[in-house]
Amino acid sequence: MPKVAAWETEAQDPTGALQAGLQAVEARLASQVESTSGPIKQSARLLLEAGGKRLRPTLVLLAAQFGDPDRRAVEDVAAAIELLHMATLLHDDVVDDAPVRRGAPTARSHWGDQVAMSAGDFLFGRALSLLADLPYPQLHLRLARTIVAISTGELEQLRDLWRTQQGLLRYLRRTRRKTALLIQSACELGAIVAEVPAPQQALLAQYGYALGMAFQITDDLIDMLGATEEAGKPVGNDLRQGNLTLPVLYALWQQPNGWLARAIGARVEIPIADAVKEIDQLGGFAYTLRVALRYQQEAVAAAEALPTGVWQQMLRRIAQDVVGRRQ
Repeated sequence: MPKVAAWETEAQDPTGALQAGLQAVEARLASQVESTSGPIKQSARLLLEAGGKRLRPTLVLLAAQFGDPDRRAVEDVAAAIELLHMATLLHDDVVDDAPVRRGAPTARSHWGDQVAMSAGDFLFGRALSLLADLPYPQLHLRLARTIVAISTGELEQLRDLWRTQQGLLRYLRRTRRKTALLIQSACELGAIVAEVPAPQQALLAQYGYALGMAFQITDDLIDMLGATEEAGKPVGNDLRQGNLTLPVLYALWQQPNGWLARAIGARVEIPIADAVKEIDQLGGFAYTLRVALRYQQEAVAAAEALPTGVWQQMLRRIAQDVVGRRQ
């Protein structure tokens, strides 16, 4: 089957071309959600209509531009990656007992945990079906490994709830599995399906990993310091649920026997304002920002090593802005 022309052949403005690709992805997402019925359909539609940054499909589309993209295949990959992301959000809300997501009640709040989990499973299945006919064994292998890693990360998060004795490497490994690998895979799968040369594929993988780490570590700052509207969920929600992120862990490393460590160990309700003050005084937020900036710099460096052009500039801009959400 001949390839469908890439977006730049239809628009002189690269930003407009990218938006056209994202609109096509959005239509695919809607059609996948509409392919079922009942509470599962309502749960998936609720999350879809809540919107979001669509970072992962954007990365698929941009990564593909460094090769010879078949528009239809690339848009299928972009939609599949976003469906996987939506599935993980539905599952996360159940694990976290989250009442709110992106400023609106979660699916589990409307229809319960069982429906939310089933809706997540449905979206996983729809994502895989979108990619089933693509003749790229490496793509399917990368995707399978990513799904296994995400599931492992979810189990690790459950294992580590309320655990005050956690080192930096454990936190970084969990962050990599829970968030960074899917963002890395967005870059890799876009490159694979567009047959990007191997050296550029490696750079895109490095970029996606570093961007994903910077993105999640910044989100951990937003969870503690942002307004509810910015975080899309109650401020301090991770700490309330016993999910100890880097700002909290750094404070615990500085005072392993302090009041915050004792409160977490006893699993009592912790006043978030007091916790924020304590973490700030102990340097937890400054340290976390430094770690996020280090990964941001790695992402920018990987983007700058790619072939020069408008698509490279877009990737670099995304990396430059990722930590700025907090600053």
